[in-house]
Amino acid sequence: MSRARLMDAVPPPPAGPSLARRQLVAEAVESADKAPKVVEESHPGGGHVFPFDAELELAELDDRGKPGVPWSARARTLSRGTISVNSRRMCHTERRVLIAVHRLDDQPAILLGRAEVCRYESDGLYVIDFELMPLDEAEARVMFSRRAR
Repeated sequence: MSRARLMDAVPPPPAGPSLARRQLVAEAVESADKAPKVVEESHPGGGHVFPFDAELELAELDDRGKPGVPWSARARTLSRGTISVNSRRMCHTERRVLIAVHRLDDQPAILLGRAEVCRYESDGLYVIDFELMPLDEAEARVMFSRRAR
């Protein structure tokens, strides 16, 4: 079979989006990336839930208020009254937990939360939702974090 006849047998490539359409999609993606992202979820405190990606250390408080052995976690979302984290360790509901949010330029910020929901997600990860509680000055000085020392 000659090359000319072979070229006639091959259909033309499929037509993709036009240049104008590709540019329009690229502009829409850029504007969406610049806009602040708000995850609309309902939670008891109401309001907006924002994505929050930070390295955390958690330590459960015992009955006397002493922190236990800390473990690492990763923040998922943050709102005015709640924080949601990914953790390899589960946490029982109604437990009080100290949360150290590691910052690049300063000491970790210490938060106090009460576990509301702990559910298994996948690949050995749990999602834990904490209700943030007020923290006394005496409790704020507690340095349970290995990095804070």
